[in-house]
Amino acid sequence: MLYALCGLSGSGKTTLLEAALRQASHLTRLVTFTTRPQRPGEIPGRDYHFLEEKEFQVRVASGDLVCPIQYRGCSYATAQADLSACARRATLAVLRPDKLAWLAAYAPIIGIYLEMVGRETPDAEEDQIIFEHRYCCHYRVANIPGHLDWAVATLLGILRKYDQEDLSHGRSGLLHPHPA
Repeated sequence: MLYALCGLSGSGKTTLLEAALRQASHLTRLVTFTTRPQRPGEIPGRDYHFLEEKEFQVRVASGDLVCPIQYRGCSYATAQADLSACARRATLAVLRPDKLAWLAAYAPIIGIYLEMVGRETPDAEEDQIIFEHRYCCHYRVANIPGHLDWAVATLLGILRKYDQEDLSHGRSGLLHPHPA
């Protein structure tokens, strides 16, 4: 099952993902591909797979990378093989909510919208799409400043609701999406 953390820039998606991975050893991380420059502290292959634009476009054209998007002038996509592997293991990723239905063609997926308390509306034009599609997610988790443990516990509680029985029956959370 692929669990997609969605939310506005700065809502704490990556912080929550990393904290959840530390507490739940059975979870893996879906690492997406990007053409944006590597930031200080990021590790290639752990945070992102960094590609030059030309190589990125070749891999999209070949079908190796799917669901390509442009965000703040850079390209992002996910490897089709990595998505297919999510059907066999619990995987966390940071993804955009407007792409969840498309990604569900490759793996069972549950969308979880992370909302930073005190900053519920988009600051940047690029975040408007994310904000408008927040209802594509099945759940909402409040990220209250200073209470990361609470957000992690809430997220892990949501993940516990889904087990291997659901996957063996081929059920995807996106078959019947509802507002969170």
